[in-house]
Amino acid sequence: MRNCHKKDKLINAIQNINDELSIQASRAVNVSLTLRNWILGFYIVEYELHGSGRAKYGEKLIEVLAQSLSDISRTQKRELNRYRLFYKVYPQIEEAVTPQLMKTLQISPAGTRKICGLMTIISQWAFYSARAEIMLW
Repeated sequence: MRNCHKKDKLINAIQNINDELSIQASRAVNVSLTLRNWILGFYIVEYELHGSGRAKYGEKLIEVLAQSLSDISRTQKRELNRYRLFYKVYPQIEEAVTPQLMKTLQISPAGTRKICGLMTIISQWAFYSARAEIMLW
């Protein structure tokens, strides 16, 4: 009977870890998509700022991008305009981009420790949570 109880605890612990890490994975995807959208806006705005005939060309740029990127999800004209606006309204998101991504994207490295720190905290929590479950057996 005691073995059955331990097995139930094991099953419960596995289910709990699966549920919690699935939730964390969804959050990570949401964070990644938010960063992706902001970065797309960053690129569009930066390109417009350094292009010629800015205001006139900006509208055509969005159209050209939407047509050229049609194989990428959520890159229609409407969405690209939203990403552009998103970047303009929230330029401080740059502070949450990891150093590796900043280097890849060639964005200035102001305050890039936030996401790294958050990911460390999440990883440690998952480890200690799993360890605590195992110790309950």
